[in-house]
Amino acid sequence: MRDVVRYRLPFGVLGNLALPLVKRQLRAIFAYRESAIRCLFSQ
Repeated sequence: MRDVVRYRLPFGVLGNLALPLVKRQLRAIFAYRESAIRCLFSQ
C-alpha cells in the first residue's frame, strides 16, 4: 500500500511556520495506520 499526500497550508508564508507540526502529525497518523493494518494482516 502506498499513500501520497499533497497539501498546502493556508496563510502563505505564515502557514509555513506550522509545517514542522503538520509533518509530525502526519507521520504519527500514518504510523498508527500502518500499525493497525499490520495487526489486521498478522492474525
